Amino acid sequence: MPTPHPPDPAFAALQLSDSFFPSGMYATSSGLEAIFYEGGRAKLEALRGRLPALLETYISNQLGPVDCVLLSNAYDFALRSDLPGLLDLDRMAHCLRPVKEIREASARSGSQLLRCVSAFGNGGFLDEYYQAVKRDEASGTYPISLAIACYSLGLTKESACQVLLYSAAVSIVGSALRLGVLDHLEGQRLLHELSPCVQRAVQRYSATPLSGLWQFDPEIQLYQVRHERMKSKMFIT
Repeated sequence: MPTPHPPDPAFAALQLSDSFFPSGMYATSSGLEAIFYEGGRAKLEALRGRLPALLETYISNQLGPVDCVLLSNAYDFALRSDLPGLLDLDRMAHCLRPVKEIREASARSGSQLLRCVSAFGNGGFLDEYYQAVKRDEASGTYPISLAIACYSLGLTKESACQVLLYSAAVSIVGSALRLGVLDHLEGQRLLHELSPCVQRAVQRYSATPLSGLWQFDPEIQLYQVRHERMKSKMFIT
């Protein structure tokens, strides 16, 4: 088997954040589908108007203070090659997702991410963690898996947080496109307008210790619970 090329961090960041990357993130709406069907098509315009605020709240009150903090601390465990500490953090991350559908989707996406990166990465600590996931010693929750993948490919913590937040935003905007809430131009404008919110979250949480972890996003979590109970759905969350 040929030796993998040394990773180019800038190219790796583009590859990991591309919706083409087969992590399964494209199949998630993070509860948006439940909002869409509860409002009905008659309220499509209202949902279109609410979407920017919903996304900003999701980034500022959940993805930043939870997922970015988990990622940052997982990255530190990788720097120290501390697998036992990482496994403890993995279990904590799994428990921080109270909605079963979200919890399971995060683990599936994270495991798939590890599987893909292990096919072209340089091994090392990523392989140790991936083997622990395959032995059911870890869940492979997405922020943890992304931290280890980014570390193995030479990305900084800040870049890893940007990949996480951008990928999450694209998955939700993409689901809005497929639901007919937005057209492509509106989706791209929304992503552009989210840039300051993403950068604030990166600056605030890319070096935050676990003691600074918090979340307060009850509206979106309630819709995630409602989505879990839907009998027919297009998205896995």
